[in-house]
Amino acid sequence: MTKLIFQVMQIQAVKESTDSIKRDLRSVREKELEKEIYPNVARYKDLCERLKRKVIKYRDAYNNLKLDVAKQQEQQQQQQKTSLQTDP
Repeated sequence: MTKLIFQVMQIQAVKESTDSIKRDLRSVREKELEKEIYPNVARYKDLCERLKRKVIKYRDAYNNLKLDVAKQQEQQQQQQKTSLQTDP
């Protein structure tokens, strides 16, 4: 009976030890992943910010171009109207 209790205690000690080792391994893996992932995340965030700025820049340029085209068309229409009015 004493031998059985001793074996059960040994099994519990081994189980606690393996659980502790598993936790340690998990934390080591997480730290390694953090070292690998976080620099990449920061780099991709930076790239996204640069891309956003470029998109905004090109969107603004496109909108300005549309406005310029609309102004030119309006000027041409005004010129046509004035030329039609001055030519009898």
